[in-house]
Amino acid sequence: MESDSLESLHATLEEQETAFLSDLQDIESRKAALEKAEADIEQEKGKLEKRDDAIAKREAKANEELRRKLATIDAREAEVEELTAATQASEQTLKRRAAELDDQEAALQEREARLGTEAKRREAAVAAQRKALEDRGAKLAEQRDRLNAERAAVTEARAELKAREAKAKEREARAAKAEAELERRKREILRIKEGLKRIR
Repeated sequence: MESDSLESLHATLEEQETAFLSDLQDIESRKAALEKAEADIEQEKGKLEKRDDAIAKREAKANEELRRKLATIDAREAEVEELTAATQASEQTLKRRAAELDDQEAALQEREARLGTEAKRREAAVAAQRKALEDRGAKLAEQRDRLNAERAAVTEARAELKAREAKAKEREARAAKAEAELERRKREILRIKEGLKRIR
């Protein structure tokens, strides 16, 4: 009877050792998966940092370009105002001279015609400048929209990275728990073996 009991106990120990080895292999597989997930997370972090740097550089460049264009717009508006004032002064002078110099009416009419042509040319130039400024404003708005879209993509990527980090921590906690369980089983098996030695 005692021999049968020992054989049964020995068989039980062999089954537990087999289960222990299977659990150990499973834990090793989980460790490898966890290490790969952590490496992937670090790689994603590096990509996000590079993307943040690129966005910051684009924003700085866009802001500098905007300041430069605004300065150009201000300068051109000042030129337009000066041209308008000069044109108005010339028209007033022409009106006074027309009233005072009736005998030079033909010459004045010719000169007024030239001034009218010049005014139209200047108006056309001003309209062209305004159109160019509007086109540049539209391009700047498009750049701002693109930058906003990139910021949204970075924010989404950060949220996804945080979720993956949380999952990795959860897997790590499960692996630690499994390791603790294996240690407990090892100690139990050792204790049973010691008991068997004493029985023998």
